Amino acid sequence: MANLFGGGDVQCDRLQIAELELPGAGLERRGESLRDRLFQEVAAWVLANELVGQRLCSRAIPGNPTATDAPGRARHR
Repeated sequence: MANLFGGGDVQCDRLQIAELELPGAGLERRGESLRDRLFQEVAAWVLANELVGQRLCSRAIPGNPTATDAPGRARHR
């Protein structure tokens, strides 16, 4: 009797919506995982860049007591 009044269409529509929601949820999780991995990778590159910059600055300032040259190497002036 429900099919005579369109009840079957409602069930079909709900099933189609559910079939679309499942892959969507999976894509959302994959997107979150990718975002987290990219954030970690960018943070690592930023930290590495800062460390390189600090090392270059400490070597570039003449008379800097924090400059670290390898033993036996002449300092460039």
